Amino acid sequence: MPSANGPDIYVEESCPDGLYVRAITDDGRELWRREIGGPLAPVAPGLEGKKEPQPAEHISLSTRSLCDEISSGMTKDGVSRLSQDRNLRIGEKERQSNSWVFEEPNFRCTILFGEAGTVVKNKKVIITN
Repeated sequence: MPSANGPDIYVEESCPDGLYVRAITDDGRELWRREIGGPLAPVAPGLEGKKEPQPAEHISLSTRSLCDEISSGMTKDGVSRLSQDRNLRIGEKERQSNSWVFEEPNFRCTILFGEAGTVVKNKKVIITN
């Protein structure tokens, strides 16, 4: 449940020693980190492949997504205009539903509308590779 002093973002991370979830505030402060799964199973000898190491991707927590522009009570038309300003499109079938999902670089924004067609909740998820 959202709270005034609680996390704004949850991040799931796969590390060599296990699977973790972190809780982060909207200004980038880590509140806590918990292990939620054990280490990954080792790859069988000879199946490792010869992949080149990839540079780590850095995500700026100050980058604004569509979710940062959405507020409770906003109408579907208002959300639609904001999404068009960001060149994000929504299908006609999804437009008729009460749950819209927008994919942006490094973010997934889920918007839930109430019976009156206004925003009741939005959720921003940070996506890393």
